[in-house]
Amino acid sequence: AIDGSGKKATCKVKVANPINLAAMNVLNERSVTFALDKALALTPDQVSVKNKEYVSGTYNNVLKINNMTTADNVNYTIVLDNDSDISVGDFVQVSIPALTGTVKSLEMQYKDEVCAFTGEQVSAWTVGKYASEHFYFGQRGYNAYTITAVPAGLTAEVKDKHVVVKGVPTAPGALDATLTAVDELGNTLTKTIHFIVGDDNTVVAASTQCYNLIGATELYTSNSFVATGCGNNYKYSVVNDPSGIVANKNTDNSLSSASVSVKILVAGTYTVTVRATSIKDPTKYADANIVFNVKQGISIGGALKDAQGNPMALDNSDDDDDDGYISFDNKDRASRYCNYTKATFNPETSTYSALVEPGVYDIVASYGSTDYNLSTKYLYSQSLMATATGYDIQLENIYKVAFSLPDKNGLYTQWYINHVYVGHTNGSGAIYLKNGTYTVESDVKTESGKKSDPSGDWFNGYTTTTTPGGTYKYAATFTVNGSAVAVAPAKAVVASTSGTSTSAHIFGAKDTKNTAELDESYDLKDAYFYIYDEDGNSTRYYYSAYKFTPSETATYEITSDYTSVAFYDASGTKVPVSSDGSYSLEAYKTYYVAIGRTLNSLDNNYRFKVTKKVATTPDQNTDPTEQK
Repeated sequence: AIDGSGKKATCKVKVANPINLAAMNVLNERSVTFALDKALALTPDQVSVKNKEYVSGTYNNVLKINNMTTADNVNYTIVLDNDSDISVGDFVQVSIPALTGTVKSLEMQYKDEVCAFTGEQVSAWTVGKYASEHFYFGQRGYNAYTITAVPAGLTAEVKDKHVVVKGVPTAPGALDATLTAVDELGNTLTKTIHFIVGDDNTVVAASTQCYNLIGATELYTSNSFVATGCGNNYKYSVVNDPSGIVANKNTDNSLSSASVSVKILVAGTYTVTVRATSIKDPTKYADANIVFNVKQGISIGGALKDAQGNPMALDNSDDDDDDGYISFDNKDRASRYCNYTKATFNPETSTYSALVEPGVYDIVASYGSTDYNLSTKYLYSQSLMATATGYDIQLENIYKVAFSLPDKNGLYTQWYINHVYVGHTNGSGAIYLKNGTYTVESDVKTESGKKSDPSGDWFNGYTTTTTPGGTYKYAATFTVNGSAVAVAPAKAVVASTSGTSTSAHIFGAKDTKNTAELDESYDLKDAYFYIYDEDGNSTRYYYSAYKFTPSETATYEITSDYTSVAFYDASGTKVPVSSDGSYSLEAYKTYYVAIGRTLNSLDNNYRFKVTKKVATTPDQNTDPTEQK
């Protein structure tokens, strides 16, 4: 101090080097990148990623981070876990409160690459009969639509997110209209709508083109066609098959349904001409050309490996992804040949293979169940232009747990940790787990004994029993620590081995997992499931039914080549049918489309379609689109 007191003081000054968020980007539904303006080592718990749907909304949803990587402590890549994903159109926010600068948070809207979609659709009508049909572009937000001329008597207008075509057709014939649409993010659609109008004296038919990839072996595929007019009941036949590809025609060239199955050996464009002949008046018929566009695909194959680099022996032949999968998502989402496919695993060779169209793909490889995901690897924007072997994918942090059962080496066994499914083995097989100490239990098994014949009914299901009874399971406690382990689970009795026990319940129609949507074709033969016995052998059983829940109280029809297909209520009682073959159903009640018995043959054609019956001369306020 200069006042003569001689007082003095010192101070310490800290000069901060402010670090800010400089950039961020959403790569895809599960990957986010961000960059800092200076290097700083961060851990995942210091970073927050959230998303929301509306620009004026609040970031309520916190996305879980599976892993975060960086090579320079400036540029970071975040991969979200299986329980978190970002939808196209979402707003995403990255926040890092620990930063010393003023920019601690950035946000952006996720917009996928814009695509130009194309499509085809057949729309069937009858002269003098009122009907309506909705056409739409199922992409993002509202769409700007245009449509060219529609058949005489019909009108087209945009309502909400759809184009509604309605009215009473006045003349038979065929007309191709072009529907175009642009969604809010710039995706476009160009769809050809094949309008066909029939009457009592005219049959009109049409079909859409089919697009398939072919690999190193022959291709089996099918496509259907649609006819209308002259009673709407037809006999079908093939009238021209220049390449000899049709596989389901009879010796007289007849078909059992309005569908053609083909066997194709090489890539190319193939045309089959089919005919729908009226049963009411056999002099009336219409032909339709079915075009099969077949493109040569490429095969991508290799091994899915565990954390030690060992190939994993997986099996997805039952279409169950609970143990593992590899998916290929084409960046060209508009591809008609292959926009998404899953790999097929060969457990004998511990390899996988996938047939794809040459292009750029996002690849996701995962192991674990829906409730217990263990490891996921994301490979984005992979250029796949030629057949490749050795395309191996290594998962992180999972290790082989090899089970050796004391008996029943062919036994199909499901394994659980705290009642959560974590994988299955066929006898002495393996599952994969992260580091940790586990107590694993199997599903409950039934002691060997003679099973009785199933008893019950087609709707409620059947029961099989084993006498003498008794149940058991396998259990083991072990530790995984950075390497594969061998485990010998112990067998433990669950219930007494005396008396009678229930070993299996074979599901009935009311347990079906299959749902029918309006105006879509289904086959009752596709509603099936498997039951495995104690030795791992499977038997196919049929639900024999599809659930149908109408969104409005109305009159509905079932069209099927198999006349026994009908509606049943929630108790399994057949719904009364009117004289014209239609059914009166209540909105939001569950009904079942079935034949009133369990299927026991694969030879019959059980295809069906549920449609809504509308009045031919509606009153002023019965426009179905207005009712909706």
